[in-house]
Amino acid sequence: MRLFLLVFIALIGLIGYFAYLNPGKLFLNVSRTASYEIPLVAFFLLSMGVGAALVLLFVAVRDARAAIRNWKVRRLQKQETRIRESYTKGAQALLGGRTTTAIGYFQEVLRVDSGHLPTLLRLGEAHRQEKDWNEAIRIHRRARTSDEERLEPLFALTEDYLAADRLEDATGVLREILEKDPTNPVAMRRLRDLYVKRERWEEAHQIQGRIVKENRGPAEYTLFTHIRYEMGRSLYQKGERDKGKRLLKTAMKMDQNFLPAFVMLGDFHLQEGRPEEAVAIWEKGYEQNGNIILLHRLEDLYLQQGAPEKIIWIYRQALYLKPDDIVLRFYLGKLYYRLEMLDEAQAVLSELDGTDLPMPHLHKILGNIHERKEEWTRAAGEFKKALKLRKRVIVPYYCPACDYHTFEWSGRCPRCGEWNTFSASPAFLQPDVVPPFRKRKALPRLEVSYMEGLEGGGP
Repeated sequence: MRLFLLVFIALIGLIGYFAYLNPGKLFLNVSRTASYEIPLVAFFLLSMGVGAALVLLFVAVRDARAAIRNWKVRRLQKQETRIRESYTKGAQALLGGRTTTAIGYFQEVLRVDSGHLPTLLRLGEAHRQEKDWNEAIRIHRRARTSDEERLEPLFALTEDYLAADRLEDATGVLREILEKDPTNPVAMRRLRDLYVKRERWEEAHQIQGRIVKENRGPAEYTLFTHIRYEMGRSLYQKGERDKGKRLLKTAMKMDQNFLPAFVMLGDFHLQEGRPEEAVAIWEKGYEQNGNIILLHRLEDLYLQQGAPEKIIWIYRQALYLKPDDIVLRFYLGKLYYRLEMLDEAQAVLSELDGTDLPMPHLHKILGNIHERKEEWTRAAGEFKKALKLRKRVIVPYYCPACDYHTFEWSGRCPRCGEWNTFSASPAFLQPDVVPPFRKRKALPRLEVSYMEGLEGGGP
């Protein structure tokens, strides 16, 4: 304060000194007609005062702006702290399964910041867990509007539609994701799975082709083969026969072990009245993959044509190449039994009597043979081994992936949805003895076992 007073006195003294040395005056024109005569020193003092006032005004404005900015920063920091705390509590409650509590915390965040994207995503998820599909969809639509460039709201909205079983809407959102990110692997796989679920095979084939182009892994390539098979079958049934058969042929080339393509293509040739081509397909398929089901197809066809010697020759050739194949030997014996060649059937099947595999159908056939020969004691012994089977021999198909048994063959298991799993074996395979490469978690067994001799088709 003293320094300021000394500076002020010195300034007054300096002004008085200048006024003494410069007693002159000047005229200050404020317009063309008005002018004022003022001392020269007064003019300088006036100029200095205006300059000082402008400096003070600038400083005051700067300080005011800084104060306002600091106030806003402190306010935002408080809001962010409040948002962070409420969001964290809500996320922890959601992870703990306390969805109602989580919803309350998330709503507190939105009262502070209505467009907080992470909170909108989690709030929608909480409503989805509460099975309030409509509210979850509304919240995630709001999240999509708050940031149209982010993909998270679109994926969350997809989950909502799937949970609500609105598959068409989920398909539309996944397409929207792929418009923004054409190579997004998650979106492509989810869209493909939707197409497969809805059996829209042409769209599934197209999107799976894009997936394989980006990732040529064995699993994706195998699925591409399966979808191509379904597409070919679908097109054939819609009347596009040539295109459908071409797709089945390419599926056979892509995977020579993919049985459904061989079976279906042969069936199509039969429908068109070309049994020779069906035989060629099935024989070629058996040469490539050795699947017994193709021999069953050939067996039925040759017997319908009245040419049992042809299928007998095929079985014998197969056994010549695989003399220790128990399954082949059983089916040859069963073929002899089917043709009423009882002595030949007994000779072939008796060789399997000491096998370690549980084969109830073997003993049933042998029992029937002894019964027809009036060998009652031996027949009774075989039937006891066969347990509770009826007289008719029915060997069903089974899926080792899920232990599903049926008398109707299909290229895709109706229980687990896997392709190319159906097999035929006289041995009753439990889930715990499924081959390692097929073993999976078994689903509950059917209440009625196929061993009870249900009437129906099958090899």
